[in-house]
Amino acid sequence: MGHIAKDCVTFAQKKDDNNDQNKKGKARVFTITQKDAKENSNVISSILLISDTPAYVLFDSRATHYFVLTSFIAKSSINCDKSKSTLEVSIPSGRTLNTDQFARSVNLKIEEKTFEANLYVIEMKDFDVILGMDGLGYNYATICFRERKVSFQKPGEE
Repeated sequence: MGHIAKDCVTFAQKKDDNNDQNKKGKARVFTITQKDAKENSNVISSILLISDTPAYVLFDSRATHYFVLTSFIAKSSINCDKSKSTLEVSIPSGRTLNTDQFARSVNLKIEEKTFEANLYVIEMKDFDVILGMDGLGYNYATICFRERKVSFQKPGEE
């Protein structure tokens, strides 16, 4: 009685507890060391230009998103934004990493093609960038493990 929702501190706090900023998305990434990547025929890695900076990239067919490591952010011209929600990233050790930072519309140059991608920022080592299936599929990537090659070809394009 006598309380109006828009003026009620308790109501506003409950409303804030349910907003998008507190929700977590789920993701996974399966990284390995650079040494293991070179020795494993089922892994594809390469040095590519990411925002005009050479980056050691892992093509991770089991990762759900694109990721950039904090150490690479520091040596590149990539700017990061804060997300409205947190992404919870599962890693092989069983730990989870939480990130609410991402780099928007980063240029990835592969051979003569340039793509734009959003990269979630995570704290890991060994690779600068990890390209997962969601982004690879969106960019019409085909992974040929036998030849250790990734090709990008949009329908109707040579």
